[in-house]
Amino acid sequence: MTGFQIREQIDKNNAKINQSFRPEVFVLDTKVAELIQENRLLRKQCEHKFENGICVYCDYEEGSI
Repeated sequence: MTGFQIREQIDKNNAKINQSFRPEVFVLDTKVAELIQENRLLRKQCEHKFENGICVYCDYEEGSI
């Protein structure tokens, strides 16, 4: 995947996560957990381009573990 494709997919996943977010519920929805895991995997394959310490494609913070 290109950096732009990774950015697009992470944005889609984050939109789905935000749609299902309910502050009154404290249990992690399994679909949300899957989307978060997918974002992690996308970040691993990203060829990071950092601006101000954050990757423009995947939001990875420079120097994060």
